[in-house]
Amino acid sequence: MEGAKGEQCSQSKNSIPRSLDSADATPFEEMVAVRNAVETQILGGDVLSHSAVELLPGFRNVYKPRRLFVAGVGGRMVGRAVVSWLASVNSPVSSVNVEVLRRHRGRGIGTALLDRMERIARESGRATVQSHVEHSALTGGSVISPPTRFGQLSLDDDPGVRFLANRGYVLEQIKRISFLGLPMDAARLNELVQTAQRAADPVYALVEWTGATPNRWLTDVAWLKTRMSTDNPTAGLDSVEDPWDEARLLQRDRDQQASGRSLFTVAVEHLPSGRVAGFSELSLPDVGRAARQEDTLVLSEHRGLRLGMLLKAANFRQLGARADLIYTFNAEENRPMLAVNEAVGFRPAGFGGGWRKVLI
Repeated sequence: MEGAKGEQCSQSKNSIPRSLDSADATPFEEMVAVRNAVETQILGGDVLSHSAVELLPGFRNVYKPRRLFVAGVGGRMVGRAVVSWLASVNSPVSSVNVEVLRRHRGRGIGTALLDRMERIARESGRATVQSHVEHSALTGGSVISPPTRFGQLSLDDDPGVRFLANRGYVLEQIKRISFLGLPMDAARLNELVQTAQRAADPVYALVEWTGATPNRWLTDVAWLKTRMSTDNPTAGLDSVEDPWDEARLLQRDRDQQASGRSLFTVAVEHLPSGRVAGFSELSLPDVGRAARQEDTLVLSEHRGLRLGMLLKAANFRQLGARADLIYTFNAEENRPMLAVNEAVGFRPAGFGGGWRKVLI
């Protein structure tokens, strides 16, 4: 295809390297740099940036295969596109993501990449295309809201919103990206934990660990991971149960170790049954001081007892002074979890849009 002002734009498919020591790792590292630059431009900071070491295990995840494409101008990579799907279930959904550096937008690069992603989705039989995209916190001028009416995005100020809307994608959900500055006051954290424990005692007990999941809890945590795919609010987005078993959880733990990230987990045991009723995870890179809130879930049959607050506050306490900031994504309609985050001190920093299109 031709870029603006006659610049020649190339589009190529690259192999995902087995390791970063391999000869074909350079394009992957360049792709990560493009990803980080785009997301830094959107949010105005590099909190969501990741290293190639951190991201590589996810791109080799056999449970969620991915195809990665990049586009270049003048020999330099300027855009990327990813299509992924669930391997273990018969889902009609293809997840896609297209990102182009700001100075190279408006030249048809994003359009060409998305055309390729949609063609792959259609040919695979997974023709419901969904895209989860970071958006700025700007809400000036014309705005767009999902059918849930929870949250809004700027049509005037966010090029990603305009691009997807013009391509026929429907905004189905907005997730709030929130930041929590650390360290939290230790006395305040202890108070939050103790108050939540009193609401749950004597039926529940905290269990904490760092790193790989203890053997005793493998079955329970795998079940909680499965329930994340059915219990987490998805608004108008298509979702199916994504089953986890012990083997998949053990692979996740190995991938976390390979990524160089440390995983902090707090679970709550329901003492009468001896089963885990909820959990919360935080991951922290070896280099960098921003911790990522991973999954948090309290099983529906155990809600209403402040277990969400207990899990989060206890895990923040376990993380301690190792991080300067925690970031998290939460559906705007998930008011119980947002209430917990707001009470702890999280502040909005941006949004994630969940977009959907059914290809004809």
